[in-house]
Amino acid sequence: MVDDDTRSMTGPIGKDDEYNGPAFPAIGLRDLPPLPTTELAMAEQEFVFEGFSETVDASVSWPELGEKVDAALSRFDARATFDQAAFSAVSSLGLLALRPERFESDVPLAPPAIVRACEALRSRVWQSVERWREQVDFSADLEERQAATRNLKSLGELLVPDARGKRRAAASPHRIVLSYRILLFRLRRALAELDAAPDSSAASVERVAGESGLTLEILRAWLFRSESWV
Repeated sequence: MVDDDTRSMTGPIGKDDEYNGPAFPAIGLRDLPPLPTTELAMAEQEFVFEGFSETVDASVSWPELGEKVDAALSRFDARATFDQAAFSAVSSLGLLALRPERFESDVPLAPPAIVRACEALRSRVWQSVERWREQVDFSADLEERQAATRNLKSLGELLVPDARGKRRAAASPHRIVLSYRILLFRLRRALAELDAAPDSSAASVERVAGESGLTLEILRAWLFRSESWV
């Protein structure tokens, strides 16, 4: 079925259906569903990271990342640096200080101690955010409310740095290659599963998409641009 307003597929398709979705669906790693088994996830990671660092930044090793996270955590425990600890964490580690990275959520790529430290750091950062928000909403002290407001605004500014007069940075080649390999691994598996399927029905396409860690939109777009499915 085709939605005339969005020109995208709203129902499952098989080999003989017509595809009217976008030519190149917007694909983000966080849009992909998880792989159904740990064994398959490990096989994907072995394929994806062959010859690459397994951290988000190819220039950072696991020990170096662990040291940065531990340093950020220690600032919450020292009175002299407590007030600035959340800012330091976000400034040093970026979004890792606010939400899990792929290496934590898919399969246990990172050493467990680093994953635990990242979780502990995020808890401390969000405790600071919640404390400031409560002070803004409920504190009877005007100066405390104003200070908490400044802290929240400053944290937000860290997430949107001033880029005036700066050239736009190109996307990280490391991330581009890893994203390509993840999608390549899953599409190859999906095509192999469909070739081995007893039929090419919409149900088969939907099943294989789920088993291969793909959305239906991505698999549909690929199939209708594959010579074997034309």
